[in-house]
Amino acid sequence: MKLIKKMLSVFLCLTVIIGSLSVGLFSVSAATVTKGTRGADGKGFKYKKTAEYTYTDANGKKHSQHYEGWENFKVHFFAASGKTLNFSDYTQRAYCIEPDKASELTSSATVKSTSQSAAWKQLSSAQQNAVNLILSWGFGGFESPSKNKVHYYYATQLLIFEIVAGKRNASTFDAVSGKPLLTPAHTMTETSSAETTVANVTTAYDNMVSWCKRSVRNPSYTASSLSSAKSYQMSYNQSNGQYSITLTDKNGTASVTKASDVIVSNSNVKVSVSGNKITFTCSKNLGTTVNVTMKNSFLKEHGIKSKNSLYLITSNDFASYQTFAQGSNYAVKDGYVKLTFPDVVKLQLQKSSSNTELTAGNGCYSLSGAEYGIYTDKACTQKIGSITTNASGYGSYSKYVDSTASYYAKETKAPKGYELDKTVYTFVSSGKKDSNGYAIFKAVRLSDKKTEPQDNPVNDPVGIVLQKKNAITGETTSQGLGGAVFSIEYYAQEIDKDYDVKADETAPALDSKNLKRTWYIQTDEDGYCDLNKKYLASEYSSDDFYYTSAENPVPAIPIGTVVIREVKAPDGYSLSNVVFYRVINEEIAGIAQDTNTPINVPIDEMPAKAYIGIHKLNRSGIGVGGAVYGLYSDSACASLYDKLTTNADGKGTFAKSVDVSKTYYIKEITAPTGYELDDTVYPVIANEENSTVETAVIQTIYEDAIKADLKIKKSSTDGIVSNLWFAISDSLGNEYNAVSTDKNGEATVKGLRVYDDKGNKITYTVKELGFKTTLGSHSYGGYTWTIKKENAISYKGSYYEGVSNAVFSNCENAYSRYYYGKSSEAKSNANGKSLTLDESKTVTFSFQNTVPETDLTVKKSSYNGKVSGVWFEVQDENGKYYGSIVTDSSGTANYYSRYGEKLKSCLTVPNSAICIPIKYKVVEKGFLGGGSYYFPENYLEKAESECKTANKYGTTSTLNYSMYNAPATGRININKTSEDGVIEGLSFKLESFDDEREYGDNLIPTPMAYDEDGNEITSLILTTDANGKASTNNEQFYDVNGNKIDGILPYVFNQNGFQITYRLTEIGIKQSDGTYKFPSRYELKDAVEFTIYDTDEYNYTYDCANTVKTGSLQVQKTSEDDVVDGLYFEISCAETGFNEKVSTDLEGLSPEISDLPIYNSNDELLKYKVSELGVLNDDGTYSLPYKYNKPRSVTVTLDTDTVTFASIKNTVKTGSVKLTKTDGTKALGGSGWQLYKSDDTPVRCIQNGTGSYMYLSESESATDCMATNGTLLIRKLPVGDYYFVESVTPSGYMPYGKKVEFTISADNENTLNMSLTVADNKSVLSQTGGGGIAPFYFVAVALGAMAIIFIYDYHKQGSKKYKKSRKENQK
Repeated sequence: MKLIKKMLSVFLCLTVIIGSLSVGLFSVSAATVTKGTRGADGKGFKYKKTAEYTYTDANGKKHSQHYEGWENFKVHFFAASGKTLNFSDYTQRAYCIEPDKASELTSSATVKSTSQSAAWKQLSSAQQNAVNLILSWGFGGFESPSKNKVHYYYATQLLIFEIVAGKRNASTFDAVSGKPLLTPAHTMTETSSAETTVANVTTAYDNMVSWCKRSVRNPSYTASSLSSAKSYQMSYNQSNGQYSITLTDKNGTASVTKASDVIVSNSNVKVSVSGNKITFTCSKNLGTTVNVTMKNSFLKEHGIKSKNSLYLITSNDFASYQTFAQGSNYAVKDGYVKLTFPDVVKLQLQKSSSNTELTAGNGCYSLSGAEYGIYTDKACTQKIGSITTNASGYGSYSKYVDSTASYYAKETKAPKGYELDKTVYTFVSSGKKDSNGYAIFKAVRLSDKKTEPQDNPVNDPVGIVLQKKNAITGETTSQGLGGAVFSIEYYAQEIDKDYDVKADETAPALDSKNLKRTWYIQTDEDGYCDLNKKYLASEYSSDDFYYTSAENPVPAIPIGTVVIREVKAPDGYSLSNVVFYRVINEEIAGIAQDTNTPINVPIDEMPAKAYIGIHKLNRSGIGVGGAVYGLYSDSACASLYDKLTTNADGKGTFAKSVDVSKTYYIKEITAPTGYELDDTVYPVIANEENSTVETAVIQTIYEDAIKADLKIKKSSTDGIVSNLWFAISDSLGNEYNAVSTDKNGEATVKGLRVYDDKGNKITYTVKELGFKTTLGSHSYGGYTWTIKKENAISYKGSYYEGVSNAVFSNCENAYSRYYYGKSSEAKSNANGKSLTLDESKTVTFSFQNTVPETDLTVKKSSYNGKVSGVWFEVQDENGKYYGSIVTDSSGTANYYSRYGEKLKSCLTVPNSAICIPIKYKVVEKGFLGGGSYYFPENYLEKAESECKTANKYGTTSTLNYSMYNAPATGRININKTSEDGVIEGLSFKLESFDDEREYGDNLIPTPMAYDEDGNEITSLILTTDANGKASTNNEQFYDVNGNKIDGILPYVFNQNGFQITYRLTEIGIKQSDGTYKFPSRYELKDAVEFTIYDTDEYNYTYDCANTVKTGSLQVQKTSEDDVVDGLYFEISCAETGFNEKVSTDLEGLSPEISDLPIYNSNDELLKYKVSELGVLNDDGTYSLPYKYNKPRSVTVTLDTDTVTFASIKNTVKTGSVKLTKTDGTKALGGSGWQLYKSDDTPVRCIQNGTGSYMYLSESESATDCMATNGTLLIRKLPVGDYYFVESVTPSGYMPYGKKVEFTISADNENTLNMSLTVADNKSVLSQTGGGGIAPFYFVAVALGAMAIIFIYDYHKQGSKKYKKSRKENQK
């Protein structure tokens, strides 16, 4: 028996252990728990029914969220042991974390830790952290638990519910798509006893959402721990020598906003924050990893710290009631990153001279200042910086560079005295380090990787050529120039330019210490020598030459200065007094190298003797022979040096040469026949240029002849006789200066030769040139004209207008007025008159000029036939008045008949013969009556002729004018605009009427004008152009007499002063059949009536704007589940490109979209497509909640009178249930099942196959649905809670006596289509719902209780035996 009890005890203990394992190995900590009292109290708020929802916890358990289970919004309280529960104590308020459970009014309570609380453990870690954060910010946390902050209590509770129910993402606090938030306005209704308002709660709610979002958003580039932190390598910036990196947060609002909240492990790294970017900089390479901790600036600023004081309070009396929470166990999370540094090196360069013999100790050469570009490619196109060398040729790049990259150098600027090195160098390790410990890379040739940079010094490898020549002849050969010796001194010093310095001039300064070498060279017989051994002067000691290189020993001259001076002159020449300074710089040497051209120094030898000659002429410029002249060495002409006799041309040269630069004197000794002796003394000086007989200096001498006078007399019909110019020439071919007439029209030329050299009389010709002028623009009396070179007369450097030019300017009809007046006379004057002169007399040449005239006649006609007694003013184009004339009975008026003289044809311009024809016009003054002029009504105010001139070329003519009095006219203009931009091709009907309505009659059509055939025009069509313009100006109209008129009439014909009424009607667009159609898309406008009499200049403008018909559109949303708010729709029109998104309100209505065009440009109704998008997701996309079937898009057209509604209904998806009954191993056929709703309402189904049914409706009795093959399928089930009851039992089996419960939910595919299995009348196992493993829990508890009883009994019996045994032992 004892053994059996022991075995039973062991069995029961094992059963308890196994049962515990089956429950989930829940453990209870040994922490001390605190007792207290808790309760709930209404504070004047109610829940709205829309707050109901279902949710699934972190363990996958589904909950039905009832929010207290009734409408009252309860406020929760907890008082620890020793304190009285007080619903007025704000510090006792607690929060519900189980919205699916109800709360009791009061009960004793136990405070549990997070590890003890089942309610807490059903939350995910993210939800737990979110609830803690809400408690940290909420009422009793950041917001003090006081009356004036009580609205934060409700906001805190709502946010906790949102997190627990999965409505808000616990990691980001963003709304979860498809799950409406518990916003205060959506959730709460306040009563008159409410302790705050919904508006206050809304403010608190919005604040806390913002605070929580900013609290959880550490930057995207951070990790939650240092060990998992990502490493970011700093970049080296060569421009400033800094290492830096900028990280950009992609989590929205970054929580790190202050540099002071970023902690780095090395103080050399500096931090700056700008918006969502954080930048780390360091002035040097630290060579180690830097750890960075980023504090949440927002939390830190508001004092939110990690806390460990969360209390979870459960009821001791009601286990099924909700768990409360007080305090917070929030852990502030920092962000972490790591920073690393790249390896860098230093770039250095050492250059040298390739020819130290030329450059050593020579200040013209320097290795300092060479510049090498640093590049990242071999082609040297990607430049990153440069190196500049010092005097020793050393240079280094000021920045460190990445050691893993390749770099190249190429000289971009050569140093002083050196050629540019075009070699490309790369950088290799030198095996050395700089003072900062970084490796040094040196520059070497890319081709061999070892040769360091070298520059070739610039030099002149061609040398200097000296060439002597005769300074006068320029010849080098046969001039006796051989044997000249020159010294060439080389100075290692540059001067600014070349100099040729004479003895009395200042030479450029050269330092004697820079004199390096001296050479002496001697010219050959042609005066040539150069820098070559064969030209070295043997009797002088010369230094060694410089050479280009040892490999190529060509004599060269380094950069510097050479001084060349003649030290020995050739025989017969004087020593040159010029010293030549020649600079040899890089440019000159480069040219010498490139062109193989030496530096040439030509040296002139000046002759010592020269020659003198004379040229004897008469005043006509003809040479006079036979004159004898003497050449004297003194001014008194006492010492005769030489003499000559002129030849037939009057020329001669003294035989003896004279000294250069010395003054000699010429005087006539014997005069030629017919001439008097000339006693004038002529001094003359010869110079080096006169060293030959051919280049002798010549003295010119003239003789005189017999003279007479010539007179010019000018007359003109316009009285202008002064300042007219004349050209004079003679028969010998001489032209004399032009002369001008004085105020009397006279001009005299005195002292003209009468005879030529042969005794023949000379003929003189005088030609009229006209007025003197200048080329270019001229003006007079408001007229401007231009004198062109090709049209003017040029004479001895001056320009003249001429008198017979047909055209000589660009002014219209601007001829010479004398040519215009009488062309033959002007031509004769221009061609000239010829006469001979008489000794001691004056010969007169007479010239006459004539100007033109014109007459003027007016021929009058009139609109109403009145032509006699009409006065006209005669004016020119500038309005100058010339008189008035009046028409006779025939309507004719003539100027000459009235005044007895004619009009001038052109203006008289002073000092110019320009003919500006006067343009005459006649201006109608009207009829004369009562001392004033007047016009009949319906006339134009006055008729004014066009300006006319007389005929050209001097023919006197009469100007004839035809004057017609047309009726007054006006015009109508249309300016068309349209809202749709269509303004071309719109037609308007214009009608004209005699308005008799005032007199009891009607509108009587009357002509607005006449057509070309004399037909009345009472209506016409005006059509707009591409600019929307239409006008009567575009039409040609006539008056009743068939004369063209400018527009339409303002008055009714033959009814003076009675105005025409015009009507303008828009009739639309012309159709192919000739009719007109007004576009349907426009609002129809009324016709307008008007007169043009009162408008400005009878000009009426009609501004017509077409208004496009528009309509309004609104979306009407309905749904089977009555959820109609917050859904988005896209409204679009393919033709217009219109696209707009709208969302519905609580009534399912979208905002009304108005002003939508109804028609397209073809007057067809526009189609608007309305498509449901669903709800708006956090990423800006849209999605239709899963529970709905996708509705079809709706296409509508609009109307002007009403709002068009686009109705779209959401239908909820239906589901299915598949029930399988088995015997534990295989399906059992033959069972029948009835389906009920959870409220016991029977469901009627209809069969559509073997074991297959469809939901039909709720009914008074349920359908027996047979699982013929062991499986039953029912489709089209609406969302809801159901259960099966077995109504037909398979043969040989007991009835299944339990409800098979399940829920059809449209949350997802798994909850919409259910599969159930019933096993042999013993249990119901559900894949997605049902009782689960709860029965095992109860069995385990029962077995555990039995085990405890057995153990207790066992120990009790054992204790009694123990005591009895002990007593026996004591005995």
